[in-house]
Amino acid sequence: MFDDDNDDRASVDEGLRSRIADEILRAALAAGERGITINECAEQLPIYKAWSISPMFKPLVRKGLLVRHEIGRTRPSRLWPNGKEILETRLDPHTHKLCIVNCHHSIFGKPSVSKEKGRQERRKYAS
Repeated sequence: MFDDDNDDRASVDEGLRSRIADEILRAALAAGERGITINECAEQLPIYKAWSISPMFKPLVRKGLLVRHEIGRTRPSRLWPNGKEILETRLDPHTHKLCIVNCHHSIFGKPSVSKEKGRQERRKYAS
């Protein structure tokens, strides 16, 4: 009996996650080259809670559907032998904090920065 309830809830949650992801991608596409931050997206999608929107960005970046624009690299270090990427940010007027700008993948036509690539670099250096 409980398994059926959990299965129903899981399918509803999955449907909600896919709707939120679609809305985020539409907002990013509408933003064009300017891109969109998580806070800007939450303001544009008031029907969803902000804590439902923000966890969706990372999976979309990993899948390459959202792209973060790399504007530079730090100096090489022990953990980052090629340097860590510096991503484009924008100051949020409400929180007064720098937020990472995300663009739709079709804007730049390139895959997103992969965290797995960074992990592989660290593993090579540690070996």
